[in-house]
Amino acid sequence: MTSTEMPDLEPQAALWAGDAGELALDTRRTLVKLLVGPVLDGRRDPQSWAVLEREEAKICSRMNDLFLRLVIDRDQQVAFVAEIDEDELVFPKLIRKKPMTNIETYLFFFLTTELHAAESREERAVISREDIEERLLDLGAKTNDEAGFMSRINAAVRKAEEFGVLRLLSKESGSYEISPVLKLLMTVDVIKKMKSFYEKEPAEIAVNETVAANVDDEERADV
Repeated sequence: MTSTEMPDLEPQAALWAGDAGELALDTRRTLVKLLVGPVLDGRRDPQSWAVLEREEAKICSRMNDLFLRLVIDRDQQVAFVAEIDEDELVFPKLIRKKPMTNIETYLFFFLTTELHAAESREERAVISREDIEERLLDLGAKTNDEAGFMSRINAAVRKAEEFGVLRLLSKESGSYEISPVLKLLMTVDVIKKMKSFYEKEPAEIAVNETVAANVDDEERADV
């Protein structure tokens, strides 16, 4: 290269004209999946998990640039993004917290207690769909909208699956494993909110849930 020639500044990973990004296409896709959330489940998406393991340092760097941190449970093959929490520093918030209905809050706290109980026995935390429904149906004992309440139970279970908290073991038996990743998701603040819901009388929660389904300003806990 002569003194009058300019070095090639175009990034090797450029995907379009003027692209200043430095990450490869698969790394960018994995980064976006983490940001969209709620979790990256390596068992469901082994390709993205392999990229995360390969490019962890670069992905963490990009997250930190956005005042975020990457939380990884390698045993469970689950990763998610969390906000940086420093008492002396105030950062802009990028993560939009996902609201939880009362029944979802009740489910997550119930699963937490079941997980701790199983771990104290040094057993896998396995629970059936029947057990989940039996516990949650107690909340709807005094509701007249059984179909609507069952619909909300289904939504709560789906949310637990989306977060990687419940993993289906068998469609035939309807059994799930409660993932230890639940402990990583449960911050002290969230646990306090859950506890306040959990300790209510089931009938009170059911009434709140029925009313909340029909109004826009439903009281919710955030995860």
